[in-house]
Amino acid sequence: DIREITRIFITHLHGDHFLGLPALVHQLSQLHGAANAALHAPASLNADAEHRRAQLHIYGPSGLDSYLRIAMGLFRPMHVALRVFVHELDVSSASGTFKRRVSNLARYINSDKQLDWLVSSAIRLQRGGRQNERVVHDVHCDQYSVVRAVAIQHTVPCVGYVVERRNLRAPSSYKVAILGDTSDPRSISALASGCDTLVHEATILNNDALSRRNRGHSSVLMAAQFAANIGARQLVLNHLSPETGAKTPAKKLINLARRAFDGTIIVARDLMAIPIAL
Repeated sequence: DIREITRIFITHLHGDHFLGLPALVHQLSQLHGAANAALHAPASLNADAEHRRAQLHIYGPSGLDSYLRIAMGLFRPMHVALRVFVHELDVSSASGTFKRRVSNLARYINSDKQLDWLVSSAIRLQRGGRQNERVVHDVHCDQYSVVRAVAIQHTVPCVGYVVERRNLRAPSSYKVAILGDTSDPRSISALASGCDTLVHEATILNNDALSRRNRGHSSVLMAAQFAANIGARQLVLNHLSPETGAKTPAKKLINLARRAFDGTIIVARDLMAIPIAL
């Protein structure tokens, strides 16, 4: 049930990573509205419905707020059964900082307040003292999990997220590192160290094609080497190009990655679900 989605984390603003977001927000709103028809009443007439309105938090680099303002404005008039919070990360390549900015999306789009349901906020992350070192920032924390973000190298501002799920019944946790597109993720090494699962892009088939590295991507072997360097237990290869995906059998990709990494290797596919057990 997609109504269980309460938080969405965007790594960077390239079309294949975020353009479907407005449609998802709209669909979630419709589903929540159908589940509780009272939410369709004007807030001024039904304050209790306004208080009970479901929340959706979206995290991503600077520009996400403006994109949603424009895209969601095209859906009006509409009744929104969600209160959406955009946590915008302004990643400065010069200073290595994140800045989280707060604004009311609806007021910007709609003077009639039909879209007075979207609010934004801000985060700052500063560069550490050593090369490739970044100060980690918690972007979300509750009793069950903590999500931290670090800027990583790509052709546009990009972040990697590390999600740590806590076991409330035992002194243990499960850590997952999910990287955006990158040609150099070393800035997240310390945070991702010892992770149970690393999700790493593998756009380039092998290191013979590294002339494409200036496009901000990694090879299968680069992903495997990084997984080994941080002591990951499991590597998930994703963001496969036609070369690494459709034209190359998964077994070959696994054998290639096995040259550098001896843990579990999974070649991702669309809509794949990877179980996480605590």
